[in-house]
Formats: sequence, C-alpha cells, structure tokens
Amino acid sequence: ERVAEIAHFLGVDAGESVKRVARLLCAGGCDVAVQRAEYRGLATCEAAAAGAGGGKGCAWGCLGLADCERACTFGAITMNDVGLPVVDVEKCTACNDCVVACPKQLFVLQRLDHKLLVQCKNLVNGDAVLEQCKVACTTCGKCVLDAAPGLISVASGVAVINYDKIAEAEESATERCPTGAILWLEGAQFQRVPALSSVEAA
Repeated sequence: ERVAEIAHFLGVDAGESVKRVARLLCAGGCDVAVQRAEYRGLATCEAAAAGAGGGKGCAWGCLGLADCERACTFGAITMNDVGLPVVDVEKCTACNDCVVACPKQLFVLQRLDHKLLVQCKNLVNGDAVLEQCKVACTTCGKCVLDAAPGLISVASGVAVINYDKIAEAEESATERCPTGAILWLEGAQFQRVPALSSVEAA
C-alpha cells in the first residue's frame, strides 16, 4: 500500500514486483551423497573447499558447514538434519549474501513464481554419477522430452532450464526424473524438519 501511495504521489505506475528467494542447486545431503574422506579442519565451507574439496564424493555438492547460514543476517537459513541449508521463503530478502558466501556457487536468486528447478550441478554424465550421489542428474533426457520445446537441455552435462521460456513450464517435466534432481517447487525447497542450527549450537 505504501508503494502505491508513493507512486501516486510521484504520478508514476507502481508496476509489479515478484518476490525472489535463494535456491540451492544441490539436494545431496549426507543421507544420499557419498563421503569419500573425513574432513578435519576449520569448520567452514570455504576452508573445506580449499582443502581437497572437503571430502565429499561430488566435487560440485553442498559441503554442509553452514557458511550460508552464518552469512544470512535475516535468519532465513537453517541447516537441516542431513546438512542442507533450508531457506525460509518468508524471511528471505534475496540480499545475495548466501550467494557470495558459498564457495561452490550453489545458491541462485530465483523468482518465487519460477517453480522449475534443477537441484544438481554435477557434470558427470550417465548413471556413473549415482556413485557419487543418489539424487544427481543422470542426463537421461526424460525432462527434455516431457517439457516444452527448448525449455530444458542436457548438452552441458546436467539438465539446464532456459528461464526465457519458463512461462511454458509445467510440473509434468519433472514426473519421470529417475532421481528427483529436477523438481516443481511450491514455496520452500526442502521440507525436512531442520535440526538445531549451527549458529544456535555455537
């Protein structure tokens, strides 16, 4: 209402704004992603990434050490019970701090009404990727076939959504994905009950 009042005072159109929120391009929590080695060192994602990648089997995956949670000054991120950051879409302001904090560049700011998301950045082709993570994209191409022409491609080694065509997206594009790497979002990305946040535990 205040925006409308200001626009009226200035004699301009207030336009329409769509909320943006942070989305994580990984669903590989400790329950589904392989850990190749035990990381012992400073408990931050930045330090783990610098030290042989933190021991996770997937070189592209979330390290789960909560740099994003600590960076969020709005309290919008908490780590869940499998070591993935859960973004509270009501609290998220799309401030970009989590994007900057993640050494794996796994966060993106996305319109809340853009409901199609690929939760994987692993570039290993085919079923071999499942040796690293059970929910990784296998580039099987089923989502490409089930989506509107040109909406999804797998040429880069992982399913990629063309957001210029997002208006043509339908939930059916996700239904045959064998691993759940691509999903249709309604609000929050992860629905698991969060564990005690690392900030609270500190």
